[in-house]
Amino acid sequence: MNGLTPEMSEKVAYITHVPSGSQAVVDRDGKVIHRHDGRADGPRHLDAVLDDETIMARVVGVLTNGEDARPGRHTIGWVPMVKFGGVDYLRQWNVAVQNNRDLTAEALGPELYRVAFRGDGYAGPYYSYQDGDATYLNPGTEVYSVKDYSPHFRLATLEEGRATLYEADTNPFATTGGDLLDISGKVKSIDILNDDDAMTILGTMDDEGTIRRFVALAGLCTKTRKMRKTG
Repeated sequence: MNGLTPEMSEKVAYITHVPSGSQAVVDRDGKVIHRHDGRADGPRHLDAVLDDETIMARVVGVLTNGEDARPGRHTIGWVPMVKFGGVDYLRQWNVAVQNNRDLTAEALGPELYRVAFRGDGYAGPYYSYQDGDATYLNPGTEVYSVKDYSPHFRLATLEEGRATLYEADTNPFATTGGDLLDISGKVKSIDILNDDDAMTILGTMDDEGTIRRFVALAGLCTKTRKMRKTG
């Protein structure tokens, strides 16, 4: 797992409080060798378990008697995303968003959030992502607004000095396409992508009238349940 220390090469136990995203890694002696407090009251919940002699005796017993307490094998395919304010934002891999150029640090607005919990390497297959969670970003990662765009539509991070865009995929509070996509008056062209390879551009629409009508129609779309981008 990413981010874990060399001491974890031996058998260890993972104690997780799922609601707060807090977790402790315990060795065979019952010693905490890694801890992440998550959010809110996470530290209190972890401390309650770690201070419970009955629970810890059971954990240490499993680690020392050869019993396999691991869950069944599973494979998790994480999508690069963050979640804040109830909105799921997906990482955008190949988009130009600022004056027809890739997003730069200068295009970022104020810091709005910080990541509280990283799912990859720490969350199980049934974990439900909460506000402050990210799949691959480490706790403490700063998350910024993007100038000229609603933070309900676009956020960004600085990863290795490079600005990375995250765009709303699901917004439970949106009732129209315009609530989900803050693009009115901002679209210069529309790429038509290959269904089998989303990185391949089959064609481009750049007629202003066509784009204006297309964006207007997208903004008027409604759904009775939470809005989600479909393409």
